[in-house]
Amino acid sequence: MSLSKHESEDHNLNMNYKIVDFTSIFTIPYNYLSTFAEKSGKRLRLNSPHRELLSQEFGNFFARIGLPNEDFIQKKELKEAVEQVDE
Repeated sequence: MSLSKHESEDHNLNMNYKIVDFTSIFTIPYNYLSTFAEKSGKRLRLNSPHRELLSQEFGNFFARIGLPNEDFIQKKELKEAVEQVDE
């Protein structure tokens, strides 16, 4: 078994490792995808729990919140504020 590819359980299909880049997201109609799958024949699929992990990672990436830097208090400012309260 080679580390450079994935094989199906019956060893009839194999594929090199793939990288997922969530920065380029697009949609396609379900009917198009369904027709494409039917015409493509047998294909490799992600098994559980890898399928769920990929879905979770996509959700984490897509739903992340970016805050501007000015919303954060610098350590020096925070330390000075705490020291003033302690006095």
